Amino acid sequence: MANMATMESPKSAGFVQRGSNHSRKQKRLEQEEAEIARLEAEARGEEVTESESGGEDTEDTSVQATDDTQQEETQEASETQEDDSNLSAEEKSFKKRYGDLRRHMQEKEKEFNEKLEALTTKTKRSNIVPPKSDDDIDAWAKEYPDVAGIVETIAAKKAKELFSKAESRLSELDEAHNEALRIKAENQIRKTHDDFDELRSSESFHDWADEQPKWVKDALYENMDDPASVIRVIDLYKVDNGMTPAARTQSKKAAASTVTKGSRTSIDAKGLQGQIKESDVAKMSTQEFEKRQDEITEAMRKGKFVYDMSGGAR
Repeated sequence: MANMATMESPKSAGFVQRGSNHSRKQKRLEQEEAEIARLEAEARGEEVTESESGGEDTEDTSVQATDDTQQEETQEASETQEDDSNLSAEEKSFKKRYGDLRRHMQEKEKEFNEKLEALTTKTKRSNIVPPKSDDDIDAWAKEYPDVAGIVETIAAKKAKELFSKAESRLSELDEAHNEALRIKAENQIRKTHDDFDELRSSESFHDWADEQPKWVKDALYENMDDPASVIRVIDLYKVDNGMTPAARTQSKKAAASTVTKGSRTSIDAKGLQGQIKESDVAKMSTQEFEKRQDEITEAMRKGKFVYDMSGGAR
C-alpha cells in the first residue's frame, strides 16, 4: 500500500487533457527560446557561454534511449514542417523571432565573408612588386596584365590632362609674346612719326593706301614684325601729300615764285635724268624698295616721280 501511495498519478486540470505532443512542443519552445537568447547575445557582440542544463533535463537526457532520440527527432522534423495554423500565438512569435535572427546572422556571415575576401584580394595585390627598370616593364606587364592595363589607362589620362594644360599655357604665352612685339614695333614707329595713331585712324590715309601697289598694302596691313617698312610707307604718304618739312618749304618757294615779277619757268634740259616710274617701284621687292627709298623720296620731292599707274586718278 505504501508503494501504491507513493506512485504519482498524472496531473490534470480542466475538462480537456492536453495533447500527447504538448510536453514535446513545450520542450522544443524552451530550446528555441534559449537559441534565440544566444543569437541575440551574439548579435550584440556579447560573449556567450554554454549554460548548464537543469538537473531534470540532464537526467532525462542521460537515461533516454537511442531509439527514443531518433523517434523524437523524426517527430520534431515532421512537426517543424506542419502548418503554422497548429501553433499558438506564443509559438508563432517565437518561431518568427527565431527565423528573423537566423536570417540576420546569415546576412552578417555573408557580409563578413565579403569583407574577408576583399581583404584577401587587397593583400594579394599589395604583394605586387613594381618594375625597377625599363627592361622589367614588359615582363611585369605580361605577369600582371590587368594591373598594367589600369596603370596605362591612368597614365594616358594624366598625360592628356598635362598636354592640354601645356598647350593652353603655350597659347597664352604666344599671345602675350606677340602683343609685346606689336607694342614694341608701334613704339618704334611713333619715334619717327609721332602722328602714327592719327594717321592709322584717318580715312584719307587708308584711301591713299588703297591706290598704292601691293607691297605698300602688305607693309601696312599684313606686316607683323617689320616696323621699318611701315615707317617708309608713311614717309611716302607724307611726301606724296606734301606733309614733310622739305615739301612744305618747297611749296612755299613755289608759291612765292608765282607772284615774282618777270619770273620765268626753268626747263630741265636733261629731261628724264633721275626720273622714277611708279610701275618700276611696284615691281621692286621690299628689300630693293628699302634700299632705294631715299632715291624714290628725292624723285618725289623734285617732281621726277612718274605716276604711270595711278596718275589718271590724281
